[in-house]
Amino acid sequence: MKTRTSLVWFEAGRPMPRYAYRNFELTHKLHENLEQFLLTDSKKEFGGIHTIQLAELPKSPETEEFEGIRKEWKHKQAYFWNNTTARFFYIYDLILTGQVSEVLHLESDTVLLSQHTLLFLESNPQIKFSFPMQANGIGCGSIMYIRDVELYRKFLLYILTKMAFVI
Repeated sequence: MKTRTSLVWFEAGRPMPRYAYRNFELTHKLHENLEQFLLTDSKKEFGGIHTIQLAELPKSPETEEFEGIRKEWKHKQAYFWNNTTARFFYIYDLILTGQVSEVLHLESDTVLLSQHTLLFLESNPQIKFSFPMQANGIGCGSIMYIRDVELYRKFLLYILTKMAFVI
């Protein structure tokens, strides 16, 4: 069954983990009808997946603002916290290129075994932006569905306004 949603992965700021290679390959085998994109700083190409270099991706004003914020993360693994937040902006930049419109973003250690939930999301136009909750008031970006780019932009603007409080 054909889906209109594109799967978008993000891997940057570290060597590509072996599990990511395996997951890209598994996802391609399980879901040949699902167009996949990888946003990365890795020079390696992957069969069955559109690889987009972050350096070549046009940046939105929102991404430029995020990159311009001086960040001193109070948490360990500063590169992790920066990249886990930056990916939201780079996904937005990809949407703005017109190469994708509806997006399912998965972290590279998340396996998509079935497309049933994706097809449910696609068939319900009132669902415009969706992600799981870890706790009351705390969302989780490991799985994210984006249909409404303007609503997603508002999410990014919210992140930008809160940056001073999270780092």
